[in-house]
Amino acid sequence: MKNLVYKILAFISIIMTFLINYIFIYDKIEVESYKLYFIIYNFIICLFIAILIHELGHQLISVILGINSSVLYIFPFLMVKNNSRWDISVNIKYMLQYGGFNIPNIPIVRNNKEYDVVVKKIAISTIFGPIASIMVAGACSFFQTNIDLLILIRNIFCITSLFIGVYNLFFGDGQMFFSLLKNEKNTINILMSFNHYSNNYSNNDYLYIVAKKKCEEINLELIDKNELIQIEIQCNIIENSIIKNKFINNEVVKKNIKNLIYLYYKLDIIHKEIIYYIHLVIIYLLVIEKDFNSANKLYKHYFLEYENSDDTNYLLERTKYFLGYPISLEKIMHILENNMEHYINENYINVEKNILKSYCKNK
Repeated sequence: MKNLVYKILAFISIIMTFLINYIFIYDKIEVESYKLYFIIYNFIICLFIAILIHELGHQLISVILGINSSVLYIFPFLMVKNNSRWDISVNIKYMLQYGGFNIPNIPIVRNNKEYDVVVKKIAISTIFGPIASIMVAGACSFFQTNIDLLILIRNIFCITSLFIGVYNLFFGDGQMFFSLLKNEKNTINILMSFNHYSNNYSNNDYLYIVAKKKCEEINLELIDKNELIQIEIQCNIIENSIIKNKFINNEVVKKNIKNLIYLYYKLDIIHKEIIYYIHLVIIYLLVIEKDFNSANKLYKHYFLEYENSDDTNYLLERTKYFLGYPISLEKIMHILENNMEHYINENYINVEKNILKSYCKNK
């Protein structure tokens, strides 16, 4: 639902930006050939350049602060850093949801002081994208010329860049900026999410120490925004426990797992986060606790009705594999590498592969 809202907002923002350009510029150009089709053509080019400047604003301040990037997307180009090289590909599926994004590579954090420094650096780089867009739009407005073509391009670019900057200041980067500085649960959740794409994923144990301090009992009967954040935090903890092949040493997380096993009612599973949470609990029970009965109970209670759901196909197949159903590891790997849209780079895919490998070692 959240992703759908973002896609709708992004689509509306693109339409609004074009309409604003059209209203302000259409009657200002005297030459007939500079009418609608030419405005559309220049709008597309200016939109790309405006997004490029916005993302480079994030990138520039990140580099200055010593935070490298793992992933950079500027429609339609997806740039993923694998070790020391950047892999560039054309990707249109993120356009409506993002337009552009920059995922920082989380450095290794060893203590609370380093954690606070990283949070502040990421917060600064987050807000600098809208600031860069607004600054460039302001500078562009001072560019003077009497040439109609240059006036057209200047006005389109200025309005587009300003709109992107203001929009992100209130609905995107600005919200994340305040969330990183004010909401501790959101902060650790964002950092762990970014860490999935990081080269330092397996070595950032301190993030999970911080996360465990933020754990609360999950109210499974009332899943609101705060509960979803809590579920995402605990998903990361359970996932890390599976990969590291160790028992969870947090009483709150263990209590939530126990509550899930002994529920006498069926949850209204409408969020992927909840489905993934239940899936990870099943795997944890199998791999770490060796509790096949509880794991099988959860599978039959929740997953059978999702047999034909494309959104959960990979999770279903992987759960069946862990439960001993006749599902091949090769089939799961094929689904993972070809059909999982939200896995942007190899670092994230390796998280999934490590879970599978950890199970193979314990079979």
